[in-house]
Amino acid sequence: MWYRSAAEENKQRPLYELKVLAMDAEFAIRNLLSKQRNYNPSQLEINRKVKKALDHMEEKYGGIANIRLYTKKDTLQELVSENVYELFGKNYRIR
Repeated sequence: MWYRSAAEENKQRPLYELKVLAMDAEFAIRNLLSKQRNYNPSQLEINRKVKKALDHMEEKYGGIANIRLYTKKDTLQELVSENVYELFGKNYRIR
């Protein structure tokens, strides 16, 4: 039946991991932008950077499901922050 296949969970991109990673990435991006004196970024800018960060981590670690294997602690926040600073911290021009 089609509804059974539609209801199956994608094991490589679990929805609960995506939500946690997206929240941690948004926090890290807002923190970085405030340090770069962009105190009020648009939601569109934040969403684009979150998507870029998630795509970068998925490519770097071989999938969303594998990211938790690379953490040293119980939370993903430190690992996500490192990746956000790697992407946007060095080459980002201050306005």
